[in-house]
Amino acid sequence: MKIIKRILRYIPGKLKLFIKRILPSYKVNKKRIENIIFSAYPALNGNSETLFLRPELRKPILRLVHIGLHKNGNAGDTLLFPAVRALLQKYLAPIEFTLINLHDAVTQETINIINTHDGVIIGGGGLFLKDTNYNQLSGWQWACPLDMLEKIKIPIVVFSVGYNRFRGQEEFDAIFKENINLLLEKSSFFSLRNTGSIGEIKKYVNPSYHDKLLFQPCPTTLLSRYYPYEKPFNRNGKVLALNIPFDRNNLRYCGQESGIFKSIAEALQEIEGKGWKVILYNHLVKDGKAEIWLRKYGVSPPHLNLNILAPDEIIRWYNYANAVIGGRGHAQMIPFGLNIPIFSLISHNKMGYFLEDIKHPEWGEEIASPLLKDKIINFVNSIENDSFNLYLTEAQNSLWQVTMNNMEKLKRVFG
Repeated sequence: MKIIKRILRYIPGKLKLFIKRILPSYKVNKKRIENIIFSAYPALNGNSETLFLRPELRKPILRLVHIGLHKNGNAGDTLLFPAVRALLQKYLAPIEFTLINLHDAVTQETINIINTHDGVIIGGGGLFLKDTNYNQLSGWQWACPLDMLEKIKIPIVVFSVGYNRFRGQEEFDAIFKENINLLLEKSSFFSLRNTGSIGEIKKYVNPSYHDKLLFQPCPTTLLSRYYPYEKPFNRNGKVLALNIPFDRNNLRYCGQESGIFKSIAEALQEIEGKGWKVILYNHLVKDGKAEIWLRKYGVSPPHLNLNILAPDEIIRWYNYANAVIGGRGHAQMIPFGLNIPIFSLISHNKMGYFLEDIKHPEWGEEIASPLLKDKIINFVNSIENDSFNLYLTEAQNSLWQVTMNNMEKLKRVFG
């Protein structure tokens, strides 16, 4: 019955009544009806690995491999990879996608599968990271050795990926430089999700390739422009979503957890005193550890584990919030893409890179800053007194123009 409930959210009242009347027939022919509906409207199927694999009611004209994290426990990635496909389906061409998991071993069989397609999409996401899927084959998350990379004969598109090395994290192994240079040489289109990542990757690649490094914002920053979802129902409320990451806390917080969480808790107490309801939005299971620190300083907000939800449910819960304070990249980019005011807790350079690209560095603060408490309170106060929607729209417009220009470049790649 889940499919019927999903459909009912998207259709007018009279049609809902009709569907309810045919439910007995649906129960008898459940599998057949669902197969027809999912093939025509894939967005109704909630699993990230089944969304936007084929065009809606159109014949595909491109067959592409999509290399990404198609099953994972990170809420940001759960939504990101279907969002990449949705964008390409709508603005590049009708596409039939074959999914390959980013962390699977790359063998001759993998290359054979790739080469039967018209092209391969790698990304998005923060793929240039050493310690996730650590390997000596590439030095980053896609463990494709040089000899296998050489054998790819179709256009390679690296799409909106990020340099995700943490502050204080050890340097990439030597193989990373060799691998990334070959990948860049072979790529028909190579884009990074923020200009800060472009600057970082330039340090590893031959200067003759620098002009090939393009800016492509993360598709989650533009969700309101192209992604099908149920429209928000709570825009006049006072719900504050709070995401505090707790993976690699030694690199994020550098032993300063007591001061950081004391500042956040004191800010939340003042915000709650003004009638705001605070909810912790956990993107990873580990994020739940933040609750322990908040309780220590007298704050116990309810929590929501987004990591177990499907893409449309992640969007629905973000749309439930009227403002978001986020410490993860996608906890700033998803709400921004849904036109929700954001404030970023910066413990990784990528958070600042995004704010610089949208020309609003004031929408965030360093996580260990002595100004953090006041900045959080001022952010919430400004939502009540200012026209954030105008600023969000203006910031999105520039990212959208970049994206549409890149779609034209990709059309030329695939001819």
